[in-house]
Amino acid sequence: MLGKIKKETVRNVLGHAIFLLVLYVLQATVLPWFGTGALPLLLPMAAAGIAHAEGAFPGALFGLFAGILTDSALGRPVLVFTLALTVLGLLLGTLSERWLAGNLPAYLFCCAVTAVGCLLIQVAPLLARHASVPAVLLSVLLPLVTSLVASLLLLPFVRRLSRTERRA
Repeated sequence: MLGKIKKETVRNVLGHAIFLLVLYVLQATVLPWFGTGALPLLLPMAAAGIAHAEGAFPGALFGLFAGILTDSALGRPVLVFTLALTVLGLLLGTLSERWLAGNLPAYLFCCAVTAVGCLLIQVAPLLARHASVPAVLLSVLLPLVTSLVASLLLLPFVRRLSRTERRA
C-alpha cells in the first residue's frame, strides 16, 4: 500500500514537472518566434488551472515553480511572478476548495483573474511612467484574449494531471 502511494506521488510530481517544462519551452522559445506581440501567458494559466483543480497547497506549490519559470521566460526580475503566482495559486485554490465549483465557468474565472493580475504586473511600469491609461489598457486587451484562449487549450492537460474529484 505504501509503495503504491509513493509510486503514484512520484508519477504525479513527474507529470507536473514535465508539464511545466513543456510550457516553459513553449513560452520562452517557441512562441516568441511568431512575433505577434500578444504572447499568451501559458505558465500562469496552467498555475490557475492546477489551483482550481487541486486546491490551495498544490496550487501554491505549482504557482511557485510556474512563477520562477515565468520570470525566467519573460526576462523579468526574479520574484515578481514568483510571488504573484504563489499567492494567486493559494488564493484561487482556497476559493476552489470552499466556494467554486469544478466546472468550466469557475475554471475560466480563475484563469481570467490570473491573466488580469499578470498583465497588470506587466503594465505597472508603464503606468508608473505616466503613460496613457486607455492606450495601455488597449495594448493589454489582445494578450488577455490570447491568454484566455490558451487557458482553454490547456484545460484537457490540466484535467488529465489533476486526479482530485471535485464537486460539479
